[in-house]
Amino acid sequence: MRCPRGSVGAILRRGGDVLVLYRKKIPKGLAGVAGHIDEGELPQDALKRELFEEAGVTAKAMKLVFHEVIENNPCYAGSDSHEWWVYEVSKWDGEPRHRERDQHEFVRFMTLAEIREYAERNDIESAWVRIFTSAGIL
Repeated sequence: MRCPRGSVGAILRRGGDVLVLYRKKIPKGLAGVAGHIDEGELPQDALKRELFEEAGVTAKAMKLVFHEVIENNPCYAGSDSHEWWVYEVSKWDGEPRHRERDQHEFVRFMTLAEIREYAERNDIESAWVRIFTSAGIL
């Protein structure tokens, strides 16, 4: 069953590094900042909200770089697939920080080599394997 709300995600790059977080709850693993779209919310507005909630930054410039349905992508609501909108955020205000400590182990920039180490251990959230691959991160 596809989640009726859909999901958004963000790719933020600083030099060669990418902003990631580590989710403690389903779906567990390394991921980008992401979340569900609230009812009546546009994907780009949901992305701005999630970026502020999870990392404390405000998106100033972003571009849609990924839009597709990802199967075998479970969530806490019981859905097993999601329609995803992922934006590359090229400008933002604020310094990313670890805000939702009950949800995430950390929020920080990682090198591509560090992210690939998580991939080798199968420790990247399943949707983000597809998204990171599409973005040339994996």
